[in-house]
Amino acid sequence: MYFALIDVKVWYDFFTYDINAQDLTIDGRLARNKYVLSYYDVRILFGELYSYELIVLPMTLLPSLYYYNKFRRKIIKYIIGKSDKIKKYLFILKLKVSTIPLIIFNVIFFYYVLISYLLRGLKTRPGANFEFLFAKDSVLNYFNNSTFWFLFLYWISHILVIFLTSLILTEILDYNYNYIRVFIFFYLILYIGNRFIITYIGQYYQLDISISWCINSQAYFYEIIRTYIYLIFIYFIFKLFKRKEF
Repeated sequence: MYFALIDVKVWYDFFTYDINAQDLTIDGRLARNKYVLSYYDVRILFGELYSYELIVLPMTLLPSLYYYNKFRRKIIKYIIGKSDKIKKYLFILKLKVSTIPLIIFNVIFFYYVLISYLLRGLKTRPGANFEFLFAKDSVLNYFNNSTFWFLFLYWISHILVIFLTSLILTEILDYNYNYIRVFIFFYLILYIGNRFIITYIGQYYQLDISISWCINSQAYFYEIIRTYIYLIFIYFIFKLFKRKEF
């Protein structure tokens, strides 16, 4: 819905664009087409998706927590007394529910890759050739100057963070926490904690660096994996206050 509204706005502007406006310095149709096509520029488009990562992406984790909490109760009820089997079934359940946000992300990602390919051939604006995507002394410098590698790294980094985040949050539920409270706590940590870190510590230490490396043109490998360390830290915070049921 979030992206559907954005697309509707772009195409609404396209069809309502005044190609005969007096203040235009170039052909009206050319200006209109250039405006719409610029939105589907790979570099601009996936930079805009950063707002999705901050606002919508965490929301896709809620269904995972809901369904895990729901089916977890049933598993515990019907396999009570067999703790070895419970652990096995719960782990399989974690893997299954963690695919929900992955499916949502993949639908959005490949939809925009396809649209960008059809409208622009995945071409980028002048000056956005990814030559300095990563710092020259970074081990990731190998992937510079490549649209394909930009998209691949964007995709794989998001897949890893989404999947691991979902696994860790569902693992926290095994400590008998309410799934809504876990989600709210995670959301608050992600935003309030992130704001605090950016303001008082530095932007390169933000919590979501591994899923927003695409806006940091001087990213290093250790900065990209930092979010995983934060996730493990959050897990141990929850672990301190309650004991695991199984």
